[in-house]
Amino acid sequence: SRFACLVRWTRHPSEAVPQHGAQPFGTLLVTACVETGGDVRFLDLYGETSHYIWEGEDALVAWTWQPSHGFGYYRFRDRAAPTAKFLFGDANGHITKLGETGGWSPRPLAATTSPWYLTDTYPDLRSGTRQHVHLVHSETGKTVPLAHIHLPPSYQGEHRIDCHPRSDQSGRKVVIDAPALPSSVGSTAATAANVGGAPGRSGRQVWVIEYEE
Repeated sequence: SRFACLVRWTRHPSEAVPQHGAQPFGTLLVTACVETGGDVRFLDLYGETSHYIWEGEDALVAWTWQPSHGFGYYRFRDRAAPTAKFLFGDANGHITKLGETGGWSPRPLAATTSPWYLTDTYPDLRSGTRQHVHLVHSETGKTVPLAHIHLPPSYQGEHRIDCHPRSDQSGRKVVIDAPALPSSVGSTAATAANVGGAPGRSGRQVWVIEYEE
């Protein structure tokens, strides 16, 4: 069996930062054999890997930069000669498969049959205060917005509250962290209920968004 990890380093002042470099550090996506620690494979050598998930036993989906399409999400095959397939362009965030309840794992999870990815974003560049939760279709790239979240000034920068969306097995309910009531989009998101946390304390509240297809 295999496991995956990210190898990150701070770039030395003498190290040339790639033109596409988004961060002052570099990150590689690496897999290896659980039993021996051997058969190490560097799936992504361009130094920009961020969030990733396993997709079945031999594939990972990760946000990164590749020469073919720039920044976005790619599917990497965990092989001796790795391959990378562009899936869709999107802002960096946390990703999971709709209906996958195990969340992030360094080891492979059973693949779900849903064609939808569930993702969020960091605060957008335009406002600096709004995060977004949405679905993205794995084949068409179609995006379905679920919620927008406003971050008060006290929860920005390194003190932000990331959404970390997760869904139940039915794929109809999505759980997120947010400091306040999410602003639902149209008729897609039917209800949003606070199920944990209180305003004025840590600021983190847990919301369940139940939506219609």
